[in-house]
Amino acid sequence: MMTNRTPEQLKTWARENRGLAVTVAKAMAFAQVERERVDAYIRPIFVRYQFTNDMDRPRNTHRGEILTDPKYLYLSEDEERCKAYYEECDRAHREHGYRGEVGTCPALVAEDLQRRAEQLLLDELGRFVGVDGADFCRTLELRAKALDLAMATALGGVK
Repeated sequence: MMTNRTPEQLKTWARENRGLAVTVAKAMAFAQVERERVDAYIRPIFVRYQFTNDMDRPRNTHRGEILTDPKYLYLSEDEERCKAYYEECDRAHREHGYRGEVGTCPALVAEDLQRRAEQLLLDELGRFVGVDGADFCRTLELRAKALDLAMATALGGVK
């Protein structure tokens, strides 16, 4: 149940959660930089494989067309080539200094850490307004708006 809050309570919430909002901002920046860094060395590997859309799910490509972005690799049914591609990506990650778990992507790990930090802030916002933080995740649009509100409030100079 939503609860009414005073401006003073909002200011207190903002002060108490400023550090968490800064952590979210840092996680966002790191995830973006890490995605760009990883994409720069993974994209040439992906292009070499010439994966095709093997499914009847139009998503920026049609069946039989060459996939142009690794995020659509799920449309390929060539399991053997996909396995080889991911093994090559693992080697490339190691060559670029990644020391995380084999089979993981440093960009995806950074994006997951970002999502987790964001959810912590949304949970705090939920506690403040009297709802479950997961309620903000019913749609991507609602999640984005709630996160923007939480970030702007906690970082926006509320004193």
